[in-house]
Amino acid sequence: MSLVPDRARPTPSRAAIAFSSGAIGGLCVGLAVPLLAAAGFMELLGVAIHPQLTPPFVYQKVVWGGLWGFILLIPFNASALARGTLFGALGPGLAQLLIVFPLKETPGSIAGLSLGPLTPLLVLFLNAFVWGVPSALAYSLLRPPSPQSFYQSSRRE
Repeated sequence: MSLVPDRARPTPSRAAIAFSSGAIGGLCVGLAVPLLAAAGFMELLGVAIHPQLTPPFVYQKVVWGGLWGFILLIPFNASALARGTLFGALGPGLAQLLIVFPLKETPGSIAGLSLGPLTPLLVLFLNAFVWGVPSALAYSLLRPPSPQSFYQSSRRE
């Protein structure tokens, strides 16, 4: 007998669904950020993030979003909205602020503050809601039911 319940045990199909769900969230970010920048939203907030809507930019967001999708395999009993916002902010959001910005985008800058004082809040918001919520919703809609829940529903009939 395993200590991990069937519904929480990562399987190849669950891993593929987690990656696909994260990629869906990555696509949302890859489209939303350049469109928000083109609409003047970033400038309005005083944030110097102005990516262009190009295939390489979107592709990068889809692939990294898919890799971050594996975080959805963590057993966490909450709604898709709560899972998405929490995992989106704590996973890719903090990674972008504490690793990507200091090392790649703005060397020496902490949390992208050299791009504007609202950059950390915007990054956490975009990762929580534009990546996290669509990813968690896709994961909750696409994942197969656990054998335990299938057995319980068939007993009721």
